[in-house]
This record gives sequence, C-alpha cells and structure tokens, in this order.
Amino acid sequence: MFLQLLTMTLQAKSQLDEGKRAKNVANLNSYKLGTEKKMSEVESQQRHNDRLEQYKSNLSSNIAAFAATGRDLGDFRTPGKGTNSVSAFLNRQRDVATNDLARSDIMGRAESLKYNQQMFAVRAEGQASLVASRYRAFTSVASGLNDMMKTAASGGTG
Repeated sequence: MFLQLLTMTLQAKSQLDEGKRAKNVANLNSYKLGTEKKMSEVESQQRHNDRLEQYKSNLSSNIAAFAATGRDLGDFRTPGKGTNSVSAFLNRQRDVATNDLARSDIMGRAESLKYNQQMFAVRAEGQASLVASRYRAFTSVASGLNDMMKTAASGGTG
C-alpha cells in the first residue's frame, strides 16, 4: 500500500512539474518574442527616419539644381499652392515620400501586432499546459486512491 501511495505521489508531482516547465518555457518564448518585437519596432522607426532623411536630401538637391538653372521654384512648401512644373514636381516628391512613410509605418505596426498575437498565443499555450498538468495530476491521485481502496478491500497488502 505504501508503494502505491509513493508511486501515485511521484507520478502526480512529475505531472505538475511538467506543466510548470511548459509554462516556464512558454514565458521564455514570449519574452524572446517581445525582444524580437522591440527590435522590429526599432527597425521600423529606422526605416522611417532613413526615408525621411532621403526625402530631405533629395529635396535639397532638387532645389539647388533648379535654382542653379534659374527655374522659378514657386510656392512648393505649401501643398496645392505651386502652379509651375517645378513646384508640381517638388509637391509630387513630397506626396510620394509621405505615402512611403505611411506605408512603412503601417507595415511596422502590423509586424508589431503580429508579435503581440504570437506572444499571447505562446503564453496561453503555456497556461493551458499548466492547467492540463494539474488535471492529469488530480486524475492520477484519484485513480491511485481508487486502486488503493480496491486493494485494501480485497485484502491485499500492496
């Protein structure tokens, strides 16, 4: 009877430990995903800054080139105000850069949301493993107690 009790206890403890390990692994994986998310956000911000810097550099170069040729720049700094071809060109370049930045920012946010979903799924899986291990341990104990009662009722010594 003592061996049955010992076996039952060890089996239940093993199942509980397995659930705890699964939850810890899930937490570590979630932390890793959180780190990857942060890195992705930094990369997204860097892409944004790079594109903005590229636009500013191109704008300066274009203004200098147009000014050097004596072309009238018009009112390109106010959207919709410039009427000549140079102003229209510069406004179009600003629109392209603005759209590029918006698209890049949206992609960065989508990537961040993807990481959030993955982190949630990993943590939920770890929690589910822990709960399942508790049920398995409880079932093992109940089954073990039932077997012990049957053995005692039949007059066995176990």
